[in-house]
Amino acid sequence: MAIFRAMSKFTQHIKPPSGFSLGLKELWQYRELFYFFTWRDIKVKYKQTYLGIIWALLQPLGMMVIFTFLFSKTLKIDSGNVVYPILFCQD
Repeated sequence: MAIFRAMSKFTQHIKPPSGFSLGLKELWQYRELFYFFTWRDIKVKYKQTYLGIIWALLQPLGMMVIFTFLFSKTLKIDSGNVVYPILFCQD
């Protein structure tokens, strides 16, 4: 029991401030930390969205370039009066 009484001398109790506070002073004090945490959350949330948009645009463009090169230069397929990239973009 003597050990617990000795430890109780060194125990510090942390209590919240009384009343309602928005903590604007503390927010201003740690504004860089707040900025980096906010920026990190936004990047993580929307990272896959950017990749999805880029992939949705690059995949058809890449296929159009490959088909245009392959069919117009290598296989010499006749497309009539239609330009090769327009011919291969049609679904």
